[in-house]
Amino acid sequence: MGVQYLLIDGQETIVRMPVEGNTQNTGMLHGGASCLLAESASSLAACAYGWPDRLGFGATLFARYQRPVETGLVTAVARLHRVAARSLEYRVELFDDSERQVSDVTVKVQLARAPRSSKPAPSSNRLDR
Repeated sequence: MGVQYLLIDGQETIVRMPVEGNTQNTGMLHGGASCLLAESASSLAACAYGWPDRLGFGATLFARYQRPVETGLVTAVARLHRVAARSLEYRVELFDDSERQVSDVTVKVQLARAPRSSKPAPSSNRLDR
């Protein structure tokens, strides 16, 4: 899927992926790929939020689509919206290369105890890959 991680933080996480290779038969970005990108950003943000004691995993997802994308990259910006005892809610906006919003997604992420064997968190939340 080619997901690239640009910023990892419990409050805001930014990821992107190419449209190419993630399309429907019509050549437009597949809605499932949009959802994967949004949940990846939200779950990763939740892991950063709960580190080192808790890890996040997607529980529910609601997506709305505004416009199709046929080329370039799609960027997802996940922002923390609501905090509960065992879950977090992220609002995720997806943008095309022209910075037009193409969809918005709400993701509820459950927090679970991290296993003792969890890898250490990255030393920097800005990733240049």
